[in-house]
Amino acid sequence: MPHVGSRTSVTRQEDDQLEGLELPLRHQGWVTSPLTRRLPQVTATDADSGPFGSISYSVGSGIGSVVPTQFSIDKRTGQLCTVQPLDRDEGADAYDFTVTAVDGGGLNSMVYVKVFLEDVNDNRPAFYPVEYAASISTQSMPGTAVLRVTAHDKDEGLHGKVTYHIVAGNSPPLFSLNKDTGVVSLSWSLSGKANTLVQLAISARDGGGLVAQPNAHVNISIVAGTVSPPVFEQAQYFFTVTEDTPQGTSVGAVRAQNPPGHSDDIFYSISSGDPHGYFSIDSGSGQLRISLPLDHEAQAVLVLDVQARSGSPPAYSNARVKIAVADVNDNVPTFPAPSDSILLPAATAPGTAVYTLQAEDRDSGANGQVHFELASGGDGVFSVERVSGTVRLVGMLPPEAGAPYGLVIVARDGGTPQLSATFTLLVHVQAVHDHGPVFDTLIYRVEVREGTPVATRFLQVRALARDAGTAPLTYHLRADGDAASFGIVPESGWLYVKSALDRETRDLYVLTVLASAGAGGGAGGRTGTSTVRVSVTDENDNSPRLSEERYFFTVPENQPPGTGVGRVTASDRDAGQNSRLTYRLLQHDPSFLVHTQTGELSARRSLDREQQSSYQLLVIVQDGGTPPRSATGTVHVTVLDENDNAPAFLHVAAGQELPVQVLEEKPSGHLVASLQAKDPDEGENGTVTYSLTGAWAERFTLHVATGELRTATMLRHADRAEYLFTVAASDQGMVPRSTSAVVRIQGQSSRPVLPKVDLHRADLVSAPPVLQTLSTASQ
Repeated sequence: MPHVGSRTSVTRQEDDQLEGLELPLRHQGWVTSPLTRRLPQVTATDADSGPFGSISYSVGSGIGSVVPTQFSIDKRTGQLCTVQPLDRDEGADAYDFTVTAVDGGGLNSMVYVKVFLEDVNDNRPAFYPVEYAASISTQSMPGTAVLRVTAHDKDEGLHGKVTYHIVAGNSPPLFSLNKDTGVVSLSWSLSGKANTLVQLAISARDGGGLVAQPNAHVNISIVAGTVSPPVFEQAQYFFTVTEDTPQGTSVGAVRAQNPPGHSDDIFYSISSGDPHGYFSIDSGSGQLRISLPLDHEAQAVLVLDVQARSGSPPAYSNARVKIAVADVNDNVPTFPAPSDSILLPAATAPGTAVYTLQAEDRDSGANGQVHFELASGGDGVFSVERVSGTVRLVGMLPPEAGAPYGLVIVARDGGTPQLSATFTLLVHVQAVHDHGPVFDTLIYRVEVREGTPVATRFLQVRALARDAGTAPLTYHLRADGDAASFGIVPESGWLYVKSALDRETRDLYVLTVLASAGAGGGAGGRTGTSTVRVSVTDENDNSPRLSEERYFFTVPENQPPGTGVGRVTASDRDAGQNSRLTYRLLQHDPSFLVHTQTGELSARRSLDREQQSSYQLLVIVQDGGTPPRSATGTVHVTVLDENDNAPAFLHVAAGQELPVQVLEEKPSGHLVASLQAKDPDEGENGTVTYSLTGAWAERFTLHVATGELRTATMLRHADRAEYLFTVAASDQGMVPRSTSAVVRIQGQSSRPVLPKVDLHRADLVSAPPVLQTLSTASQ
């Protein structure tokens, strides 16, 4: 948890009524715990004694800010504490708020408090991008700048200062690195280094000693002569896409051409500008597609750096792609609270502005322009200005208090279709001759955590009787639906919890407190009223819930790295940080990663179904509560087959012949050979059929499915001693793949062949050998 600095500025504002009430700031020692850190204590003194001298403290909103939920104050001692971890890097670096002290007589005073967060070194530097590539000519002179690596550290000051170092790949030291700027430059002549690739690993270290993980990887191609990279058709591309466009939709394409005399294939990649991976690019076509859901309110414009490469070693060029994410009307206007109440004296003059509405719409342009309408409850007495949201009194109020006016006000945006939100303003009328007790404030606002034990006291209201000498005041709650969960001590005005509170069921209660003077507050007594707005704050009492216990996704093989596989979704009924969900894989997987914020599962690398056809992953979703709650789900990924393999003959090597011998005069249908080919693809992509081509092919038959080669007629060696055929094995894919082999069939005579006897030579050679030869031949 970042250290909470001791710099606290306090501005004092005294109420003229409070003579003798002093609010010096008293600094206390630090006490650290996993959640709570004590801040300086705010104390007030009151010259009065007895009940009028008792003081209670409360935290309120600062200048232009809301009441901070990160801090609490002890109502009795004024001790300020943090109630949740503070992170200067991800949130605010300072907080301002007010502390109000109220004495037993209802008088109050206020101070402004500002808390600054001091940075600690709790963030490592992080490279983006991690992969860098550039090309340089052997003719380049030492000192030439090649590229620049960049790492960012969220910390500030010395903790956020990054230095760079080459840690591998620079032997001999052809390149140098500026440790402060990250610029890689040529330091030696590249003579004799043509057509080589230098791969550098570069580390980043912050001022506190933390090192980036992983290092940056830099590939530098050294090209002979002039570098001739692909040339983009445009130096800059501009595309626009609406934020509700589905994933996988094409945004546009970039194109590059090889310079004259070069015909290598061109490959495209996104080198920077998209750290979250909202877009992907087809490496072969340059087509840009949406990979993650877009949100105009989160990021309206992305500027990508797209790189094209060709050749070996590759030469690189870059183009800038600006993608504007256009707004759609996907945000409803929101009020700070769904309702409020005010008290107006009956003598208020018509034309008086009595309240100003505030509503916000996160959309842009007309989609974010809000105007107000009075839907009901005005009764011709109130009006609402369409643009400013000012509520004005336009008629006379009744002289006596009656039922409050319930103004229902609608805020609409300018989108198509229009989105709206509703706000209720209760207007209480104070009678002209009302001399009942007066509360120290018209509206109390208090926060109570859900799960607060029953009977816990959380707020003391106070009222003063207008007439001296009246009987003690008695407090009670107006009986309505909101009051059922709370009670009040009649003698002291302490509100307490009467039944269990659940923010997920209800997060706001509006109570009407009555203070009565007279005999037991009964008939004939005068009564004063005040409103108490009880906001129920969240506790991390709900675990995330996955939309499915098991997810089944499919992805084609051979897709580029970064291809989306599917999305794991979860919800959490809690609010704020307690409902902020992050996703991760239970164990690191070399083939897949999950986006921490969106739950989008994508491939780290191109998948090969023939190597592995299915995967099972465990995904954990965790909320941001302290301590966090989590849920686990199983993801089954099936890799779909593509026809990326041609059949291969089992007994014939590529480019070689298969010799086969067959005896002559065998009957038709004689099995000559069984030609078998295998295809590792599946389904039709892996189903193999055979065909036979060549002269005299009609003398043989080849079974289309089994590859059995048989004679179609009786073969005679005297007719033809040898046959040469081409056998093709083809699969049944949409675009079939095939392999061919040459089969050489040699016919063999089925009769023994007698040696020819030279009679003249027999006369010259002794008889026994000739007889032996003839005998042997005749056997």
